[in-house]
Amino acid sequence: MHIIFCVLGYQFFMCQGILVLSKYNSWSFFIKRQYRLQFHWMFQALALIFIITGTIIMIIEMNQNFNTAHGILALCALILSTLSVLNGFVVQNAKKLSTSVNTIIFIKITHYLTGIATLFCAAASLCYGFDKRSFRVWIGNDAAIHALMAITWVFTISVSLNFWITSMSRLQHLL
Repeated sequence: MHIIFCVLGYQFFMCQGILVLSKYNSWSFFIKRQYRLQFHWMFQALALIFIITGTIIMIIEMNQNFNTAHGILALCALILSTLSVLNGFVVQNAKKLSTSVNTIIFIKITHYLTGIATLFCAAASLCYGFDKRSFRVWIGNDAAIHALMAITWVFTISVSLNFWITSMSRLQHLL
């Protein structure tokens, strides 16, 4: 259950939450920006619920946690995703908090960077999870594991590129 919750949280809901903001995303390009922002919040909230649930499941099942590369990166991803969500609340109120364009840009860039750092930490943690002995035994094929790792990184980099394109165009509108 840990795997299902965390993979769905990070790799599906979080990624869709990032992609929905892009006007180039195939399923959301026709949706008005205000609704894409609402979808973004819904996907990110679902992602955090799934991630926390998956983490709690693993903490309950194991005596030792966060002592491997997989666990440490997962903890970093959890902390970053929580910071990103909290910072998202600040972004929503940025114009109320400051009239300075520089401050608003700083707040938004911080949100963007914590979000994308979360995505990369989660992908690295997932790849270390693929490398765990129990997963290797279950799959039984090193080529399949390497393929899963490659797919994870291609997907993560693709979402990241889409994120950077969208973010840079949004920041240009602020300037």
